[in-house]
Amino acid sequence: RANISRSRKTTKRDKDFCPANHRDLIDFTVASGLRRCELRRCRVRDVIVGRDGRVWVRVPKGKGGRRRMVSVLEEDRELVLGLVTGRPRAERLFASVPSHCNTHAFRREAAQRRYVKLSGRPLPQSEGMLQLGDYDKAAVMEVSRFLGHNRRDVVLGHYIR
Repeated sequence: RANISRSRKTTKRDKDFCPANHRDLIDFTVASGLRRCELRRCRVRDVIVGRDGRVWVRVPKGKGGRRRMVSVLEEDRELVLGLVTGRPRAERLFASVPSHCNTHAFRREAAQRRYVKLSGRPLPQSEGMLQLGDYDKAAVMEVSRFLGHNRRDVVLGHYIR
């Protein structure tokens, strides 16, 4: 874990990225946890309001060609709906996703927010071995499905610690 540096340290490419110019992209990524390629493909029609009022983002072709539905936390509902209101359904949500935008860091933030919200617990310790009681197993699996991994070890090793 000590060797993991992706999205944890500022790189030269990060310095070229101006977050103020891409606030909507960043906020949407933190709300949805989509990967860069999923963000590029995302269209207005992929943001769906369910019968229960919850907002979902459809990912028709994610990593490995798999489909998934990503729920948006209630506190991000208005932000996401504001991005699609009044726009043609076939339009891409973002005209472009800059290659120097560290979307993986925003996915990590999304995973951490979701874990804390679902578990009601703080993030697990970042150092040392985890015991089963050190984290909420159900919340970790829910975060894993949200990210499209479906593997607890990936989330514990790369996203919420």
